[in-house]
Amino acid sequence: METRVLNGLGTLSKNEKRGKYKIVNCDTLGMPRMSEFFHDMKSVLTGNILLLFITWILLMFGGNLTSNFASLYYRALGASDVIIGIISSLSFITMAALQLIGGSLADSIGRKKMISTFTFMFAFSILLFAFAPSWQVIVIAVIVSNLSLLYQPALFSVMMDSLPEKRRTTGFAITNVPLLFAMVAPVLGGYFVHQLGIVKGMRLNYLLFFLLALTAAFLRLGIRETLQIKKKNYSIREHILKSILVWRKITRKMYYLLYSGITINFVNGLTMAFLVLYATTYVDTLYWGIIIGILIATQVFLGLVVGYIADRTRKERFLVSGFLFLSLASLLFAFKNPYLLPIFAVLRGAGLAMQGPSQNALIADYVPIPQRGRAMGSYLFFSYLGGTAGGILGGFIYKAVSYMPFLIGAVLLALIAFFLSIKLEN
Repeated sequence: METRVLNGLGTLSKNEKRGKYKIVNCDTLGMPRMSEFFHDMKSVLTGNILLLFITWILLMFGGNLTSNFASLYYRALGASDVIIGIISSLSFITMAALQLIGGSLADSIGRKKMISTFTFMFAFSILLFAFAPSWQVIVIAVIVSNLSLLYQPALFSVMMDSLPEKRRTTGFAITNVPLLFAMVAPVLGGYFVHQLGIVKGMRLNYLLFFLLALTAAFLRLGIRETLQIKKKNYSIREHILKSILVWRKITRKMYYLLYSGITINFVNGLTMAFLVLYATTYVDTLYWGIIIGILIATQVFLGLVVGYIADRTRKERFLVSGFLFLSLASLLFAFKNPYLLPIFAVLRGAGLAMQGPSQNALIADYVPIPQRGRAMGSYLFFSYLGGTAGGILGGFIYKAVSYMPFLIGAVLLALIAFFLSIKLEN
């Protein structure tokens, strides 16, 4: 049977017999029209999402001033490669320990209280990084800052509750747009480190981050609650138990997303802390900052297009494609070649643009509103356990063979892409 695309009116000409053709409307092909694209953005950027959007601009700018060079700072304060890996795993395990409680609290005491309180805690934890005299204090700072991320399930729940059902992938893609404002941050952070030295440059970066985070905390006092709160007094044990038992009520496809979340966090634990250490063995911090800027630009611009198309087609396909792009990027990074770094940045940015928004949107599709806080808390708990294991192994593997974590990461990401392509196909 011949395929025929309908004309602008969605009709066939009088001379065309409908039985002869397989009819495909151009609107179903996922071709973005600019008017619809901006209408989608306008429909998403309202209320809570707009307020969070503004705070993300501040937090992402500050985060990109510091996170891309943090391992250099830890090493300058006396941490070995193995210690850096353990610090990375400590970040994950601290977050994991609190996600079950955080998710249950988000569903019982409300999203707003969780987010506003712990964003202030996060802001002040940054000062510990700024004035740390040794890597031992960095360990304390990591624990405190990650304890403050108890609000993560509440934040994800507010986003899912506030996004229009048919615009979820677009909505999660738009959450990357604040990165546009942060594109210059890694370049600026790299410049400060290059000019002032690692320790003085990073202390300045952290102080700037503190001011931005504190401003974001005050702004988040204006978040509107999205859940009708029923007064319930649960013990900590009951909070944890309810977050685990929520999986009995969730579709099996959510389990597949959980496996992919564990995998990508394991790979992040294995590799993220060592990206800058590996790259700066053959390029300087300013060049690395430019590479991160390219990565961010790719992630943001492609993410918006992907979000628009995915909402009209199959989110699952973009999720699988995202993992494949991330796998190829990790493989290329293993080669010590400065000319491959821009390609790495584009591939990784494209992978993040596809994987992140698609995965979050699918979670929202699979989990009903009353269970989202517990489901996200439990999902993040198990995912962060994967990151914990990756961080511990990453330090030892990097010390033994510096390029091996990135090769292992490439293989694991390719395998999870293949698994999801089979399990989510139907």
